[in-house]
Amino acid sequence: MTWRRRPRPAPGGRGVLAATSRRPARAGGFRGDEPNYGRVRGRGRRSRQGTPAARRPHSTVGFTLLEIMVVMFIIGILATLVAPKILGRTDDARRTKAIADMGGIEQALNLYRLDTGGYPTTEQGLDALVHKPDRPPVPKSWRAEGYLERVPFDPWGNAYVYLTDGSRFTLKSLGADGVEGGDGKFADIDSKNP
Repeated sequence: MTWRRRPRPAPGGRGVLAATSRRPARAGGFRGDEPNYGRVRGRGRRSRQGTPAARRPHSTVGFTLLEIMVVMFIIGILATLVAPKILGRTDDARRTKAIADMGGIEQALNLYRLDTGGYPTTEQGLDALVHKPDRPPVPKSWRAEGYLERVPFDPWGNAYVYLTDGSRFTLKSLGADGVEGGDGKFADIDSKNP
C-alpha cells in the first residue's frame, strides 16, 4: 500500500492523503490506469512563468538579501582589483597630454618664427602666439588670427615655462608639484626630452 495526495483538494481546504493499493508511478510519471495523474507535479496555482507553484503559496518576484550581498561582494572585489590600475594611469595620461600640448606649442612657435624671423622673446612669452606683441621687438608680419586660440596651461593647471635666447627655445612643464625639479610624477617634462 502506498500513500498519495489527491489530485485536487476541495476549494479552501487541504489535500487529503488517501491510501491506494496500486503500484507507484513509473519513472516517467505516468500511470497506465489513470490517464492524467502525475503528468504535472504540484498541481496548484501557476506562477507568471508558467511553472507550478504548489509548494509556494504565492509567486514571488525579486532578489533575496543574500543574493544582493553576494553581488555587492563581487563588485567590491572587482573594484579593488581594477580601480588601482585605472587610477594609477591618470598621472601617465596627464604626462602624455602635457607632451602633446607642448608639441602643438612648438609648431605654433615654429610658424611664428617663419612669419616674423625669430621666436618671441622670453618677456613676450607664449602670449605672443595669441595676441600681437606690443613689447619690442614688435613683429612686422604677424598672423592676424594668431598662432594659438589661447595660452594653454599644463594638465596640472600651471603655466608652461618658456625661455629663449632668440635662436633656440626651451619649453617645459614643471609637473604635478609646479616646482622645478622632482622625481616620478613630480618630474619636469621638457619638450626636447620628454
